[in-house]
Amino acid sequence: MSSHHQHSHHTDPNIQFAHIIDDLLKTPEFEVYKDTDSFKAISRIVENVIEDGSSLHDLRMNEVAQRLRVSVSFARKLCDTGKLKSYRVGRERRVTKEELEKYLKERKAKTRKIIDEMVEEAQDLNTY
Repeated sequence: MSSHHQHSHHTDPNIQFAHIIDDLLKTPEFEVYKDTDSFKAISRIVENVIEDGSSLHDLRMNEVAQRLRVSVSFARKLCDTGKLKSYRVGRERRVTKEELEKYLKERKAKTRKIIDEMVEEAQDLNTY
């Protein structure tokens, strides 16, 4: 059993089991079955379970950065300044999905407001 998959957030037995099967499928004994439909079908199921599972866990800084389309250091700065709520797991920071959603909504609203103000200003300038 290789441990490179096991992360602290995999306490969900579904995901644990999926990882065990995944590791098993990667062993040499299963190599010969790689092209069978049943192997492919099982692999697909296992991958889906694992991927869905990863969307359950709180996000690491690199994931936050990816979703916000910003650099990791900028994502950290957002957490440092309290603009994005985070918590620590050892030396790592995590952000919940809810907090990220909230931040994205607020950012969108702010952008909207700025655009509306610019449009208004441009209209004022044109009313001569």
